[in-house]
Amino acid sequence: MKPSEEKPVVSLDVSFGEAPPQGMVTPLCQSLSELCRPILADDDAAGRLRLTAHELLENIVKYSADGSCRFRFELHRAAGALSALIETSNRPAPARRADAEERLDALTAARDPLEHYDSVIADSAQRPAGSGLGMARIHAETEYRLSYRFDGPTLVITASGEVLRRLVAP
Repeated sequence: MKPSEEKPVVSLDVSFGEAPPQGMVTPLCQSLSELCRPILADDDAAGRLRLTAHELLENIVKYSADGSCRFRFELHRAAGALSALIETSNRPAPARRADAEERLDALTAARDPLEHYDSVIADSAQRPAGSGLGMARIHAETEYRLSYRFDGPTLVITASGEVLRRLVAP
């Protein structure tokens, strides 16, 4: 059964009609981390989860052309493990779509996440904004799988993966 078909242990769905201020990213990530802390009881797992949520939220705040965006989080328990699904959606400026697709294609095709991250770091020094560094960081440091799709003009990015192999007793 896919995580989206199971009843989540924790679920959070936040939509914005206009772009939230950048200052909202950290408090929202902190709230998510605190919400999951009693279940995770593992600082490394909580840190990877928070890093992923933070990078994805920053992207929708920075690159939403019309301001509307959505953040969805689910934490699932199955077979003695916890898995997470974090999904964001926003409408990037049409002029940025090709660049976003190119960077996300390269990211999802990369065989070695750390090598790809290093190349994005080197490339970002020459690009003041929109380097893809946050997405590459998720891929390299969290072990979450990243995928993306366009639903018309809306870019949907999903990060999913195992958060914790051993569960703390409920």
